[in-house]
Amino acid sequence: MIALPRNPHRFRLSRAGIHQVWQYDEEFLFGGGRLLLRGKNGAGKSKALEMLLPFLLDGDTRRLDAAGGGKTTLKWLMLDGWTTGTNRLGYLWVEFARTTEDDGADERLTLGVAVRASRSTGEAKPMFFVTSLAVGDDLPLHDPARRPTPAELRELVGPENCFRPRGRLPRPRGPGPVRPHRPGAVPEPRAPAVRAAPADDRRPDRVR
Repeated sequence: MIALPRNPHRFRLSRAGIHQVWQYDEEFLFGGGRLLLRGKNGAGKSKALEMLLPFLLDGDTRRLDAAGGGKTTLKWLMLDGWTTGTNRLGYLWVEFARTTEDDGADERLTLGVAVRASRSTGEAKPMFFVTSLAVGDDLPLHDPARRPTPAELRELVGPENCFRPRGRLPRPRGPGPVRPHRPGAVPEPRAPAVRAAPADDRRPDRVR
């Protein structure tokens, strides 16, 4: 067997989180880019993976159901069995990490989605984001007491790094506080272009 060359400086899966989506409010730690989930049949191992990858990479909600039955939707994940109030806010995120080849500095990239669901409207609306901030003190998605609203998330990561499925969110009107990124943070990558919807199907997406 011929061993494949390994690049020690490439991005690897480091952490992931599922917060207030379906039955989860958990953070997962990867070891060497790998994750082992153990549990009984029906414990939700496959469901956890479906909610993270490849969904967070391509934003395609059809990838939420690996079986192809179409049962798993964002609305179902957010509202099925939810009895604590009318509205629910959840987060899905995955973190990639590496050490740079030049100076060995740690570099992180977080991809995620905020999902706001409403039982009264029967909708679950996602807002995707990408940032060099790490989930923790700078990005408290894991903390129920400090978990940001979608509007607060835009201030944290920058409105230019937040996206709806149909394209980039409009910039907020008027001046508003924007929290600075950490010193030395790497430049934010741009998300791939998203094909615009037909003119008669467009609606202004606004975070309240």
